[in-house]
Amino acid sequence: MEITAEKIMQQLSAGTQVAGVIAVFGEEGYYKDKIAAALPRAVFGDAALEDREITVFERDTDIKEVSAAVNTYPFFSGRSLVIIKDEKLWGGKDGGEKRKQQQEELAELLADVPEHCQVLLLGEKIDKRGKLYKSLLKTAAMVECKSLKSYQLKPRLRCAAAVLIMKRHKRSWNICR
Repeated sequence: MEITAEKIMQQLSAGTQVAGVIAVFGEEGYYKDKIAAALPRAVFGDAALEDREITVFERDTDIKEVSAAVNTYPFFSGRSLVIIKDEKLWGGKDGGEKRKQQQEELAELLADVPEHCQVLLLGEKIDKRGKLYKSLLKTAAMVECKSLKSYQLKPRLRCAAAVLIMKRHKRSWNICR
């Protein structure tokens, strides 16, 4: 299912149930960073940092390692978070038959993610014609972070300026909604 970045941020901050797989892609890094920062808090709540089981895959990812991370029950917190940043694995860069095979295996793996695991896919591009995208569209929350338009910049800059002012004066008001 496709969902906007603002909507997923509202769900994460409210603590409501989100899809077991969240795929965040697009050119706008602001939303990707905000979602990546908010997700551990939503998954683990107030669990201590050392009790959180977070696995990050950045380069040369082996599907078997991803499968082990997703399907292994977490020992301390009862929840786990798997972050896949490997653009070659799920992104739009052409890698031939090997990439297609990996994407099919990944699609099969992500079609049935256990309750104890949350998966976050982060990347720039995804081939919307491919099997992986079509499979994820059925089960995952697909968040496309498009570039901001000029009319969207003013509220964002106003919010950022207000946050800096509050930090300078050591106040903690929630002014950016």
